[in-house]
Amino acid sequence: PQLCVDTQNIPFIGRTGFKYLGLPFDITLSAENVKNALVERLQHLCQRLDTLPLLSQQKLKIYKLYVCPSLPWLLQLLDPPLTWIEWNLDNISTCFLKKWCGLTKTSNPS
Repeated sequence: PQLCVDTQNIPFIGRTGFKYLGLPFDITLSAENVKNALVERLQHLCQRLDTLPLLSQQKLKIYKLYVCPSLPWLLQLLDPPLTWIEWNLDNISTCFLKKWCGLTKTSNPS
């Protein structure tokens, strides 16, 4: 499309999208790419932390001091429903936290 502002053509966004204030936008204006990025980031951080040759207590402390504080910005941008967080993010983190605490996979985390 030929959209102009003060005789300057506005470039076509295309299918790649763009970021505005840290939030990625695409032509469909869906939040799926942000949700996927959030899940992938948590999964990557937990897996990377799991492979480190550290004691379980050290992994828990790093999780508390680094992994958890790295997620709120994306959560604020996305503002997902609590059910989405429970079904996606809680499952990932609970699995690793149980492993580091020495609990069985079937144990109740509450």
